[in-house]
Amino acid sequence: MRSILTFVVVAIIMLTTACSEMTAPNSSENENYGNQRENVKIPEKKDYEKVVINPLVKVEGWKYPVSGTIEYWQNENLIATIDYGNGELDSIASKIVGGETHEIDLSESKPDYEKIITNPIVKVEGWDYPVAGTIEIFKSETLIATIDYGNGELDSIGTKTTDYGSYTFDMSKGK
Repeated sequence: MRSILTFVVVAIIMLTTACSEMTAPNSSENENYGNQRENVKIPEKKDYEKVVINPLVKVEGWKYPVSGTIEYWQNENLIATIDYGNGELDSIASKIVGGETHEIDLSESKPDYEKIITNPIVKVEGWDYPVAGTIEIFKSETLIATIDYGNGELDSIGTKTTDYGSYTFDMSKGK
């Protein structure tokens, strides 16, 4: 179970990196979760630092992170903290700004992109990268990319396919 959770966190990071040209400037999945109805005032420019205090944990079959903590810092000042909870299967997160805590209902806003695992992601114990599996990425119900982790070979190569063609990427380059 621990290796599955580790893989999910790694997959989210890789997808965020692999799909960076598809996302709006200055956005990421984690920031989308934090920018709900009670917006966290995160500066428009990337002159802040996002620090993962506790990695986000997602449970298979559940849409929202169930735990994890992210802090946003600017000029050595903490500007916001997003806390995704204690592991309960809910859609509630908390944002802390200036010492005040506000509840965020993650279900009230749709993320820009939806990622669906179409073939199970396979991770081999002792190997840092997925060796098989497929993820499809949709925007407004339109398939915009497919990430294929391969056929089971112990390598760090994946393939991303979009309307612009296919290309391989090396997951080890992000380490």
